[in-house]
Amino acid sequence: MMKTGLLWTGIAAILMCGMAWWTMNSLPSSGEVPVHWNYKGEADRFAPVSEARRIIWMIPGISIFTSLVFAIGLKVDPRRKNIKRSGRAYLAIWLGTLLLMTIVTGLVCYTMLKGANTPDATMETLPNIIVGLVSVLLLVMGNYLPKTRSNWFFGIRTPWTLSSEQSWEKTHRATGRLFILLGIIGLLSVFILPLTWQLPVIVGGSLAITAFSLIYSYLVWRDASDRQTTPEYIE
Repeated sequence: MMKTGLLWTGIAAILMCGMAWWTMNSLPSSGEVPVHWNYKGEADRFAPVSEARRIIWMIPGISIFTSLVFAIGLKVDPRRKNIKRSGRAYLAIWLGTLLLMTIVTGLVCYTMLKGANTPDATMETLPNIIVGLVSVLLLVMGNYLPKTRSNWFFGIRTPWTLSSEQSWEKTHRATGRLFILLGIIGLLSVFILPLTWQLPVIVGGSLAITAFSLIYSYLVWRDASDRQTTPEYIE
């Protein structure tokens, strides 16, 4: 699992760094270029080329760091045996996140270059693409969350899911279904809702599911036959 994750991390890192390097050298030698866009795909912040060149490397840097954290988690988690038992879910979420960041890197590089040549250009499809990609990632997460085992590194880690296998399993099963539902709604919103509603749907839905998982995990733990109330459950 780690070898597969690191292999694809290396491939993604090469792609992202290649795009960043090409973009950095394709920008004009002076002036300002767009570095931020609003929900309509309109550039709302410009920066000098020197600053833009540094910003280009932020997403590849964050992506590589995130992948290394995933790799380290396999070694340092007290319940790493459970992570190995959740191998498919762990790898799917790891690679799904990496793929999302790689595509976003390409979109940002393309949009920055287009904005450098045409400052008033509007990338109306950019927000739609981002919402669509996040929705797909939510579908992947929703599908694999119920297949995870209790661990300290990824998943829905509340005091109650970590101290009761019943709470962990039921919470992940229920939350997984909600993430799938949100992913479907997010994809549909790209085609039927205006831009002003697409991002609130994803963000608001994610916050609501997070709140639900906290409350639900406690309610299940309260009546669980295997619940623990002391640090003895730490493996």
